[in-house]
Amino acid sequence: MLDGTIKKLIYNHHDDVDGWQLHDGTLVHFPPHIGEQLSEWIGEGDEVTLEGDRRSNRDGDEVIFPSYIESQGWSLTFDQKKPQQRKGPDDKHPPEHQGSQVSNEDIMRELMKLRRLMEAWSQ
Repeated sequence: MLDGTIKKLIYNHHDDVDGWQLHDGTLVHFPPHIGEQLSEWIGEGDEVTLEGDRRSNRDGDEVIFPSYIESQGWSLTFDQKKPQQRKGPDDKHPPEHQGSQVSNEDIMRELMKLRRLMEAWSQ
């Protein structure tokens, strides 16, 4: 188990959240569909507890690929492909995965991209 505080969100080349950098420099990586869910409930400055695999990335940095994340009274266990178990207070845990063609996650991801574009354009 590793305890840490999120210093910043990490975005991939599609502008999806796919990781964090913790205050101690530790890098955390997860799939973008998990990152979009997580960024709705936790963000910079929040404390997290993680459990997972440690591997090196292409740059030689050690990265944690979590299978368990806990923060603010809820936890998420997943297998890096799809969420397996979620628990916590009803108003704080991620919603159950929807099996429709266009998921709520996809809609939220697109809305967040549009919001970032509009904010950048208005500045």
